[in-house]
Amino acid sequence: MEIGRLIRKRGLDVAVGKTSFYECDPDQKGCKPKYSDGAYAGFAYPGWAACMSACPFIVAGGSKRFVGLWAELGVHQITTTVTKTMVKYQTRYRIVKGKKKIVDTKIIGRRSTGTYKTTELSKGYRKRLNAYFNEMGVDAGIVAKMLSIPASDISILDHDELLNFRMTTGPGDVGDFSSASTCAQEPKPANCIELSAIVTK
Repeated sequence: MEIGRLIRKRGLDVAVGKTSFYECDPDQKGCKPKYSDGAYAGFAYPGWAACMSACPFIVAGGSKRFVGLWAELGVHQITTTVTKTMVKYQTRYRIVKGKKKIVDTKIIGRRSTGTYKTTELSKGYRKRLNAYFNEMGVDAGIVAKMLSIPASDISILDHDELLNFRMTTGPGDVGDFSSASTCAQEPKPANCIELSAIVTK
């Protein structure tokens, strides 16, 4: 949620997309970066891009929010990992005029007594989720949708659901923010920068 708030504070737009690399993928053997700063050449592409689980919290932060027709946004229950810890304290006392007063307390031991996972949310945390989506201009009903889908499953929101929950602000996809023509505008958006290509001799 804090990432989403930071995005909104900066007035940034968000679209679901994936990177399609030119020539070769960075994880391919022998694939070398095209630019002197180590960047690989590619472009943002909406096809088969996926934003699942916690990702929709980030999308919600966008001033404009696009999920293209070939992109997917999915939600499910939130899983919390709870770790129980036993802590041992040592407390020193002093008797002053017949009354016991604490001098100091320090931790002398700590050990884990077990870990478990749960999808149950406290009323307070659910209230925080509702408040976050309301703050972002997204219908808080999306929280109920999330909690209705088992954590082991995922629900891909269809076009109507995206609009009804206001997860998207209108039609469009990542190409609206990242096409080459975007940087041909004057003045250029702040994210339009020119990289120096590696010159091979």
